[in-house]
Amino acid sequence: MPTWLSIQNVTFAIAFAGFAMSLFNFAENRISHMRRLDIKVKYVLKESGMLLLIVEFVNKSWLGISITSAAFYDNDVEHKFGEISTMVFTYAHPDLSGKAGERTQKFPIKIEPLSAVQLFMETDKWNPTLPGSYDFRLGTSRGPIRGTSLALSADLADWKLLLKHLK
Repeated sequence: MPTWLSIQNVTFAIAFAGFAMSLFNFAENRISHMRRLDIKVKYVLKESGMLLLIVEFVNKSWLGISITSAAFYDNDVEHKFGEISTMVFTYAHPDLSGKAGERTQKFPIKIEPLSAVQLFMETDKWNPTLPGSYDFRLGTSRGPIRGTSLALSADLADWKLLLKHLK
């Protein structure tokens, strides 16, 4: 029997392999449970003191996530969005569009693993200028997400352009 094949060396090899597998499982678990949520404000319309937004959320994680609240920050002024749902546009001919009007959506919203949603939302009040980049905060089922520099594009300035982008 070779000298390196002693009972102590075999025990050490088994212990080392178990430790390596534990490290691998720990790293895989941390990576697969990370929050990876991309947020993009696709279209913006400033209308009578409020801001109408089409926001896209992409969940790149292997776990689902629920968004419960959201806000933009401009010089420590909080502009919440997704808290109310109101009818913001009524079609003149609902039979042609297939629906009576466009209603903003509100939180909470669940995003399945490895999927995306596009939401039509409104802020409570809006005074800052567009375009611009603003800090934001999301309340989620997997802890808060804070970010800087979420870009708000230039105002579409026309309902027809905004309605064209709603699905």
